[in-house]
Amino acid sequence: MRADPAVAAAEAGQARRAFPGATMPAPRRRNASPGNARGPWAPRPESSDTADAIGGLAARAVRTLAALRRGEADAAATVPPPSEVQWLCNRLVRGDAEGAADLMRAHGRRGENYSHLSDGLLADAARRLGAGWDTDSLSVVDVTVAVATLMRAHAILRSEATEPDLRHRPRVLFVGLCEQAHTLGILLAAEAFRRDGWDVSLRLDAAEDAAIDEAGETGVALVGLSAGRAEGLDRVCGLTERLRRLPDPPGIIVGGPACSQGETGKRGLAADCVAARIEDALCYAREVERRLC
Repeated sequence: MRADPAVAAAEAGQARRAFPGATMPAPRRRNASPGNARGPWAPRPESSDTADAIGGLAARAVRTLAALRRGEADAAATVPPPSEVQWLCNRLVRGDAEGAADLMRAHGRRGENYSHLSDGLLADAARRLGAGWDTDSLSVVDVTVAVATLMRAHAILRSEATEPDLRHRPRVLFVGLCEQAHTLGILLAAEAFRRDGWDVSLRLDAAEDAAIDEAGETGVALVGLSAGRAEGLDRVCGLTERLRRLPDPPGIIVGGPACSQGETGKRGLAADCVAARIEDALCYAREVERRLC
């Protein structure tokens, strides 16, 4: 059934498109307290020298562990066939949230966890949707409907799952900045952290000042950002610098395609973890959580 584009746009908010794209010094410890168609497409339907040395050792340990876990993840992840990726894209563009949810259920029954699903099938679908928009095979409405449909599919699956106990989990804030075109990666990362039992807050179309204010709240242990294109990386770099100047700065995770294009060092990205995949971000976050406990 074809989705009403106006309804889909309202559900998606300002969401449009992106996809998840680890260097990682250890962040400072937080005083954390728990917080809360055309062609193949379907029709459009810290401070001392000693502390610094310890921090450096911790950073190297985290990098080593993350590399080992990335190897494990690579072995466990599956490469989706193009036909399955196209099938999912068709369901999303048509507004078929139940069909998309059924496909994700099938992957779960085969033992694939959500972060692997996000780094595989969902990331490939996002890339294909993005390519469709870039080549005018898909319109803004098509992609907005697809993002809204994926959000509804997640809501369906979330309603079937047991609610995790968040009372003793650190809070993670994911931020999509105002006028940031690439937000699908943030949506997938936020959902993966929810599935992993984290206390997640998601802010799309957020003003930078508002993001800084919220990140400064007690209990925000990690902030997740995404840079889909090189032109958006400067804004993300500026925000990471402001986050780093907070009295008790959170750990900062940045992902997105622009971060894998050799630009982060030149532009001064002040991130604790530059994550090529959601599984990288989760591995880093789990190490942060262990140090906070």
